Amino acid sequence: CGDETEIVMFSDHGMNLEENVRVPLLSTLQRRGFKVVIPAFGLCSYAAVYCQDQDVIPDVARASVELTGVDFAVYKDAAAVFVESARGQARIEYEAATDRYRYVIVTGDPLELGSFSDTFATDAVWFERTAGHRYPNAVANVYKSLFTPRVQHTADVLISMNDGYYYGWTAFGRFVRLHATHGNALQSSSNAFLMSTHRDFPTFVRADDARPLLQS
Repeated sequence: CGDETEIVMFSDHGMNLEENVRVPLLSTLQRRGFKVVIPAFGLCSYAAVYCQDQDVIPDVARASVELTGVDFAVYKDAAAVFVESARGQARIEYEAATDRYRYVIVTGDPLELGSFSDTFATDAVWFERTAGHRYPNAVANVYKSLFTPRVQHTADVLISMNDGYYYGWTAFGRFVRLHATHGNALQSSSNAFLMSTHRDFPTFVRADDARPLLQS
């Protein structure tokens, strides 16, 4: 009715919309003899594992991906990040001098990025290549999840689960049927929406780059 006021809407995370099953991650790892702590904050499709013995971190990651519902696990190895999954193993490297990342396949292709493997590229280039991928912008995001101080105590192993699975407080799951959650590296949990009544935005925008669009 002649009102020129612009309305902008932004959602800061996505969510998978299907009934979710709890992954018995802690109990399984403990039965296998690993001394680990896994905080059960919320009901999320990821988990953070802290190991008492640093030497078993790779073994914990490999044991985790054997569980139904676990998509992949990541952990530090010197200045690199290893990605473990039932589909194989890969390594993500970062070249600080040029601020570039590289995805190196060891076996298989856990992040399904074989066509872009073995070449260094900037975060912006990786985003352009993979914004619409099954794992959006995963190379830089996975690396930063272990090498950027986002929390006070970074986990030894970070686990991303498939849609339909979660980890969290056991008691909560006894009286709640979880029909949606978020936190994994898949599109449904990574993608959100940014919309305006007056402007056209790029097809894909990183959350870190959305603020100027909201303020302009």
